[in-house]
Amino acid sequence: MYKTKLTFTFTTHPTIKETPVEARMSTSIKLPDAVKTLPDFRDQVLGIAHAMAYFTEYSLFVTCPEAELKHHPVVQREVVSLAKSSEAICLYFEGLINRLSNGDFKDRKRTRLYIYGRIRSPLQRVNAKFSLDRVYHTAPEQTYIQHMRELTIPLLKLLNINNDKWWFEGFYPWQQQDRQAKRTIKAGAKRRKAAAAAERQQARLAKKIALQAEKAQANGIPDGPTTHGAGRMPGARPGIYRGVQMRSQLEIAFASDLDERGIQWVYEGEALGEAQYLVDFYLPALGAWVEVKGRISPKDRQVLPEVAKMLKTERQQRLLMYCGLSKCYVVNPSGFREIDNPHFWLELAK
Repeated sequence: MYKTKLTFTFTTHPTIKETPVEARMSTSIKLPDAVKTLPDFRDQVLGIAHAMAYFTEYSLFVTCPEAELKHHPVVQREVVSLAKSSEAICLYFEGLINRLSNGDFKDRKRTRLYIYGRIRSPLQRVNAKFSLDRVYHTAPEQTYIQHMRELTIPLLKLLNINNDKWWFEGFYPWQQQDRQAKRTIKAGAKRRKAAAAAERQQARLAKKIALQAEKAQANGIPDGPTTHGAGRMPGARPGIYRGVQMRSQLEIAFASDLDERGIQWVYEGEALGEAQYLVDFYLPALGAWVEVKGRISPKDRQVLPEVAKMLKTERQQRLLMYCGLSKCYVVNPSGFREIDNPHFWLELAK
């Protein structure tokens, strides 16, 4: 079985996390499952990855769950251009697999590996297919081919662990990867579109606050209460922010966020619904209520949808739940809809 997957990821940034999707390029090869029994399998995988690093100007990471590797950094380079993201060295492998009792093979298999962000090849004809067996005359060519051997020979050793018959057909020093080029263009356009939409939403939010702030002040919005009990969630640490006693540090962080964005807030201003639920924040300029809590409790799941229904039908207002930087929720009469932190602020602008 060929289920052990070895994946190489090339990026234009030194870490995976800070690399945009369009600046990540991956290639993979499947190995026989028997390689997992090798005591030095992890070291062999890393050796192959370091051999591949010679051929790229990009950062390189290797992933192989069976070798306990996930985005393991092989080489990390400063930010480089996307210009070579669609150019690759293409390696061709072919093999006869599933040996029968008479010595013949049942199946024939082909696979390719791509090396993105390729270095400049010393070979004169970059669009031609080269083998390792031909004679290379110049020192740069010989160095290049020796590094190619250091990459392909260990790979063939792993591919042939079950006595299959794999061989290296050759390589192209340069191939245009149209699929990767289209992916880069599409992802870049999507990211620019999302950024423009976020800017429009922020502009609407600022306009909405400016238009309603004067009206909210004219209605004489009261200050929030100044004293409260201990935090409701285990581990919550009360604190004081702008003279208001709050139940947790998360509430303080949220209030600070609101102030930075110029959003007026009232803390625990009113008990809502039949359950008399004391929602943490009322944002009068936005017609929204926000419950701030690290996680949803069983009581929240039961009561908050009822509060959301009351706010919607009687006041035409909304209820949201802020759980920190990782996730947030829009609370509807029917339940909770999960959103991420950036979309939480966009939701307020609606």
